[in-house]
Amino acid sequence: MYLTTIQHRPMAATTRAEKINRRASWSFAKYNKSMPSVSNRDSPFLLRPAPRDVKVSNWAIRNDPWRSIPALLLGVAAVFGAGYYSRDAWTCAIAGVFLSASLWRTWMPFQFEFHPRGVTQVLLGRRKNISWVDLGGYEYTPRGVILYGRTDPTRWGARPALFVFWAGQREAMTALIEYYLGGRLYLEEAAQAESTNDRVPGEHTTVSHPAE
Repeated sequence: MYLTTIQHRPMAATTRAEKINRRASWSFAKYNKSMPSVSNRDSPFLLRPAPRDVKVSNWAIRNDPWRSIPALLLGVAAVFGAGYYSRDAWTCAIAGVFLSASLWRTWMPFQFEFHPRGVTQVLLGRRKNISWVDLGGYEYTPRGVILYGRTDPTRWGARPALFVFWAGQREAMTALIEYYLGGRLYLEEAAQAESTNDRVPGEHTTVSHPAE
């Protein structure tokens, strides 16, 4: 008579977000077992109410005039200089088009919406949503916040990034970023550290987090 051992494995996650949540939950369970003296009140994983959504209007000419206005003036001077020395209106027009395309983030007004699904950029009525899962880091500066993408850096070390001015909403924006992005990145790093020594039962994939 033969005995057959059946190992029950959890169902494979269908999305990256589900994999991250499964690994984070497992890391959280191990944390609680290894730290029985820590109360729920002192736990860094304490559930908090979600912050309210935030809408931020960004316009570099208004939010950062000391940098944006000189850049625009230099660009306009370069266009007129090209037209003056070439004596050709087409050359001046082409230079103006290239200038507008290169400095469009300086003179175009934007609106950013921070919400549970991510960050939505609104430009001329067109909406582009960036999910929190697609963000791999952030950096606070005196003028605003830099949101880094998850993709690997280029050969020159650059990473896709989005800069958003505080525009008087620093406290509200920070609360949302820390709630939806900061906590997830913390759990990912903890899960990645655990995966070097232990493996989640039934899980054969790892979650990589780009270095800050």
